[in-house]
Amino acid sequence: NHFWNNWQLMTTAMTAQGNDDLKDTTSTTGSYALRSDNTAKNGYYAMLAYHDKQRFYGLAPGVSESALQYGGGLGAEARQPGSDGDLTENAKSLRFASYGILPLGKNWQLAPSVIAQHSEDRYRDGDRYDWATFNLRVSQGITRNFALLYEASWQYMDLNPNGRTYRYDSGVHQYQAVSGDFYKLTFAPTFKVGDVLDIKARPEIRFFVTWMNWDKDLDRYAINDDFGSKGFTAGGNWNFGVQTEIWF
Repeated sequence: NHFWNNWQLMTTAMTAQGNDDLKDTTSTTGSYALRSDNTAKNGYYAMLAYHDKQRFYGLAPGVSESALQYGGGLGAEARQPGSDGDLTENAKSLRFASYGILPLGKNWQLAPSVIAQHSEDRYRDGDRYDWATFNLRVSQGITRNFALLYEASWQYMDLNPNGRTYRYDSGVHQYQAVSGDFYKLTFAPTFKVGDVLDIKARPEIRFFVTWMNWDKDLDRYAINDDFGSKGFTAGGNWNFGVQTEIWF
């Protein structure tokens, strides 16, 4: 892991001896998916990142960070390299992520982010998973420890599992090829012990209400998937809840 000024270059190699022996068994990641007959036992991963703690993409005072990630085999889970033992030995993944924080006066803050990923031969040779997501969060500080958060998200998915199977209700089923978008709007009054406009400050407790919707085609992806389950189908859904976070 190397740093030079605002640049970061990380390279990783990994091995998991015996992982390829767990063939035709249930997923190691906690899902009901069945593993392929060529799961990886080695992998590699690389990331090139740029961190700017002073400027919002060079345009104004703020923060911006961007990263380009590439991995193969066990390293094709770019978000957490080595965490997915179901990846095939031929799996490849390319991922781009970027976010920024732009202060707008004393009590307002704008935080956009984008993540996009292409992966192929991920769980079966010939499969393909493409998706991109955009998020915009606006924070309105009311006091030092209380803020109102307004958030909008949109994601497009084009998923082709190419024969990947899973167990459900004593049977074996195939994941379906689907494509479409998903979007949601969230309003969240938030309390923090630290500066409420510090996006990484914890502990935090927030009360939220979210409206979300997605293309009906996504309901077909899997029988046991959240999308398409009873009471959670395309057409618009409301969610209410409380979320707490403490980082150690």
